[in-house]
Amino acid sequence: MNRGSARVLTVLMLTTSFPASADQTFKVCMGGNGCPWAGDTWFPCGTSIDQMAVNVCTITADGKKTVSPYRVIQKEIMSGGACGFGLWEVTCVDN
Repeated sequence: MNRGSARVLTVLMLTTSFPASADQTFKVCMGGNGCPWAGDTWFPCGTSIDQMAVNVCTITADGKKTVSPYRVIQKEIMSGGACGFGLWEVTCVDN
């Protein structure tokens, strides 16, 4: 391993060991066969809003999973596809 590789490995370990210290907001879409809006992540029909928020706000550090508090705002809703489509803004709150 050369020195450059060792530095990159160290940086990756530090960024994955310590979660960000600011609120993070994600555009989360739910619906059948994809999403008609640009989003950060997509979930299939039948996924609850809480399941989506818990999924994007879970931090794993040292083998322990922690769910950050979160806020959810519904942005869009549309019929169509297998179950319709919805777009939410999920903010994982730094605590």
